[in-house]
Amino acid sequence: MKKLTLILILICNIVLAQKMKIVGGKVLNDTAIISNSIMSPYNFSIGTNFDFINGVDLTDLYFNVSTFSANLVKIKNLKFGIHTGVRKGFARTYAKFNDLLPHLSKSINNGSYFQEDYSIQKYSNLGLVNTTFYISPFLTLIEPYNNEEGNSFACYLSFNFDLKKQELIWDYKYDTISSEKKEIDINTYNNIPTYNLISSEFYDQYIYTVGIGLPFIIENSSSAFIGNINLGYSKVKRLNNWDFNRINMGLSFEVIEKEFGLNLRTEVQFFQFNSPPFIAFNLAKYFNLSDVVKFVPN
Repeated sequence: MKKLTLILILICNIVLAQKMKIVGGKVLNDTAIISNSIMSPYNFSIGTNFDFINGVDLTDLYFNVSTFSANLVKIKNLKFGIHTGVRKGFARTYAKFNDLLPHLSKSINNGSYFQEDYSIQKYSNLGLVNTTFYISPFLTLIEPYNNEEGNSFACYLSFNFDLKKQELIWDYKYDTISSEKKEIDINTYNNIPTYNLISSEFYDQYIYTVGIGLPFIIENSSSAFIGNINLGYSKVKRLNNWDFNRINMGLSFEVIEKEFGLNLRTEVQFFQFNSPPFIAFNLAKYFNLSDVVKFVPN
């Protein structure tokens, strides 16, 4: 089903590209540097996530709905804008967490009772499903401009405020290192608790983040490259009221091919400086909705 979703997205890319011209071009000073710029007021991407922990696995829906306004306020020579939106996606840490655990089981064979003591290696891996509401006022550092090759470049300083609902998905695998089996009496057998090794666990938490970023955009008439470096301070709240604070740092990069609207995005996020990063890979169909919004009646 997940692979079918990806195939349908790619088919839609081809069909829609023939019926829809990706246009827009909201840029500073109301001057169209590139006529089909992705710096438009209304943007939408929808697609899927990649999970490489067990080969290439397509997981969950990815989407991003955003607005971008680059010239809202001007104070002397300083120009301020705002970028807001909602994004949902999947990320995973590809570092494995290993634990050596004791495990006890019991069995009956031909009327005899047995106890088996195991030494088990537990392998844990953590995935995240993030739904993020973000608002980022920004200061324009470098206004969009064309160089001799026809490429436009812009750079901003953003002030980020995020509210994130995060589902933590722990996946577990086990290997038996050693085992010892012995016969026991029925009373001992009855006192041994019965439990199974679980394969996954799920938790929810909410994260409030404030921080700064350095987004930049390089584009021409056929494609765009968007990068962002961010640093933030987060407060984490779990449903059991366990609160803690952390510093997080992230990098994100995406490429948008304009003819078919293919959007390839990756993000690397560090939630502590000494912890393994969480990595996201997304493939989506990008829509510039500026012209669509123009035809919506007031």
